[in-house]
This record gives sequence, structure tokens and C-alpha cells, in this order.
Amino acid sequence: MSDDVQRKVREDLAASRNYRALCPETLDRVSGWAADRYPKAREAIAAARAKLHQVCGAFLEDRALRRAASRLEGALTTGLPDACRYILGCHASTAERLPALESLYADIFSGMPPPASILDLCCGLHPFGIPWMNLPAGVRYQASDIDSRLIALLGDFFTAHVPGATASAHDLLATATPLQADMVFLMKALTTLEQQEHGSGRRVLERIRARSIVASFPTRTLGGRNVGMRETYRATWTPIMRDLGWTIRELDGPGELVLVLSRG
Repeated sequence: MSDDVQRKVREDLAASRNYRALCPETLDRVSGWAADRYPKAREAIAAARAKLHQVCGAFLEDRALRRAASRLEGALTTGLPDACRYILGCHASTAERLPALESLYADIFSGMPPPASILDLCCGLHPFGIPWMNLPAGVRYQASDIDSRLIALLGDFFTAHVPGATASAHDLLATATPLQADMVFLMKALTTLEQQEHGSGRRVLERIRARSIVASFPTRTLGGRNVGMRETYRATWTPIMRDLGWTIRELDGPGELVLVLSRG
């Protein structure tokens, strides 16, 4: 790998309007990946941009984030649930969850001891569903994502409304450290990880030390088409999860397949 090519790729991504908000770990990882495969800077830059474009649906446009921040500022007037519902609607990934927020989280937590700690990995806007989770007082909620703009928005949300919760910009694929909590959320995250690095979803699952995992998968395209995604993801991921020793409880969310994993 050429250090000079990696530097040029890294500088290009850091200057890009689409990718400059990504955390340094991600820019380092993707620029290194591209430089390792392409000896010329132009080719490596194109490959790095193409790789990040695969998962750009996980990122939020500045305009949507500004709308979300404005509504969060008005939460004391409109009420927190209304503000959070609006913010969840700012991205397609969480907007399709809106019709069943109450029932979805009731089903997820049904029969489960209240968690004392939660990791929300590759979280996107998912933490704005907290008003419907009915979490116990004092729960340690830690959210992470690669988009620093999103982390700033979540930081404001947590500071004002979720005492003790934290948000950090973190690339899940940049390290191999264990991930420990009572519960781990991976909402529509495993497929995004796989798009970046084949086999990474299983490796992340292997790192988790938790009593339960809640993983979900999209069942329709962004255009709303049903192309067999539910069946494909079920067939792909349930054998992996069982092989790792998890018992699986399947839930049908609006527009997503939700798998609640438990042990013991």
C-alpha cells in the first residue's frame, strides 16, 4: 500500500461535502482499503467514494438534520414524543417504523428483564425512539455512529432529555474490541456493515457480550418495493445467529424484520 495514495484519498474524502462529516476512523479505514487495492490515486479515490456511496443511505442530509435540530429545540413547547416522532420521520430508515412505535418496543421488551445498560450501534436516528422504550431509571444508554453531525444532534437530545446517556462518533469496523452491555441494538446495521466489508456482520456479532441483541433488517426497497428481502435476510442471518448460540424470536415490524436474540 502506498502511503502517498492513502494520504491523497484521505484528503479527498475529508474535503468532500458528502463524506467530511464521517468520523476520522472511517476515513482512515476506507482510504487505507482503497490504497491497498489501487496503486493510482485517481483510481483509489473513485473506489473509496464508491464504497462509501454504498452506505450513504445511512447518512442524513444537512437539511434533514437542521429540521431535526429545530424541532428538538422546540420540544418543550410541542412535547418530547411529538418532537421525536418528527425527527424519526426525517430519514426513511426510521420513518417506516412510525406507525407501530408503541407496539414494536412493547414486543421487543416483552418477557425481558429491564436492561441496566444498552449499546445502540450504528444507531442513526434510532435513539429518538427512547420515549416509547419505557426504559428503567438510571439505564446506561450509549449510542454510536460514524456521522459526527448526527452525534452532535444526539448529544443535545441526551443532555436535555435522557440523563446519563452518551453519544460518540465511532467506527465499529475500525477495532475488534469486545462490545459489552445487557442489550445491544443493531437496527438495520448488519446489512450496512456487510456492504462495507464482507463477513463484518458476523465478526461484530462475535464481539458482543450481552444478554440480548435486537437486530433488524429492511424488508422493502427505499422505493417501497417488495423484492423478497425478508426471506433473503432471514435465510442469511438466522443460521449465523444460531451458530453463535443465540435463541431467536422473530417480530414483524412495519418495513423491517426484527430478530430478538437471547441466551440462557
